[in-house]
This record gives sequence, C-alpha cells and structure tokens, in this order.
Amino acid sequence: LGVPVSIQTVEAEIWWLSPRLKLSVVDIYDPDGIRPMLHVDEILVGFDWLASIQQRQLQLGFVAFNGSDVQIKHFADGRWQIQGVMLPAPEEGPLRIPPKIQALLQDTSIYLHDIQLDWVDEQRNNQHLVIKDVNIALLNDAPRHQLTVDLDLPQTYGGHVQLLADISGAIDQPDQWQGRL
Repeated sequence: LGVPVSIQTVEAEIWWLSPRLKLSVVDIYDPDGIRPMLHVDEILVGFDWLASIQQRQLQLGFVAFNGSDVQIKHFADGRWQIQGVMLPAPEEGPLRIPPKIQALLQDTSIYLHDIQLDWVDEQRNNQHLVIKDVNIALLNDAPRHQLTVDLDLPQTYGGHVQLLADISGAIDQPDQWQGRL
C-alpha cells in the first residue's frame, strides 16, 4: 500500500488445510504516518495452497477485514470522500484502480465483516446516517465476480437489506460488465 501500518499481534495458523495469517488491532496511517486513516480489529489473510503450488509462488485466497468504522461523505458537487481520501470527480474520468489492487481483485476473495458506516450526504441536506452490522463478500474468480452486501438500515429506512450481484468482466472495465443483480 505504500503507507505506514501498525499491527499489535501477528499469528499464523492452519484453517481447513490452508495457511493463514491473523493480524490483530491494525491501524493504517496516512502517507505521512501521522494520522490513522483506518482501524481494523482483525485482518485474516488466507493463502491458496493449491494455486501456490501450481504457480510456484505464494497466492492469496482471501482477505477478511473484521470490525471497522468507515466514514463516507458525498459532497453536493458529486465528489466522494472515503476515510478522508477524495475520489476523482466524475468529470475527471473513471476511477483508476492501481495495478496491484487490480491483480488482487482478479482472484482473491475480499470479506468485510461487522463494519459500521458513517455516511454524510450533502446532496440530501447533510443527512447523517449510521449503518451498523454491514457485511460484504466479494468472491473473485476472474472473469467472474460475485458480490453480497448484507446490512441493517435504521427502521425508518427499511431495516434489513441484502443485495446480490453476479458479474462477469474485467475488474478494471466496469462499463463492459455483464451480469445479474
């Protein structure tokens, strides 16, 4: 990632015949190493031993982030900010995913468990919404990607929501994706 990270403990274990690392109390800092950008209670990194043997190098199987608070802000002019990081404005062209992240998203499954979203939307009169118990699973087996989002909105917004998507296509070309929602 190219940014400072602090990890309280690192454990190695075997889970269902696959090696994995368990990183506890992880803080990811801004590029200057001054301000924590993201705190995660636990990160699990699982390795795909069969793919690692076939390709003769270590291959990730999954990364799971357990327990975190994420701040998202949607500005009146359409720009987005996630954890203090501004995303490019729509008129600046499509969001460019760094090549290392693209490679990760091709075949590595990503899980987000027990996430709390703190959402501010300036396009809706600075509406502030806290969404608890957000769980997201992104199963990647290029060119197929399956997404499950499960969350509990406040009752005034409908309560429990589950979204499922099954998409095919290159991860860096969303305008070419085909699939079902």
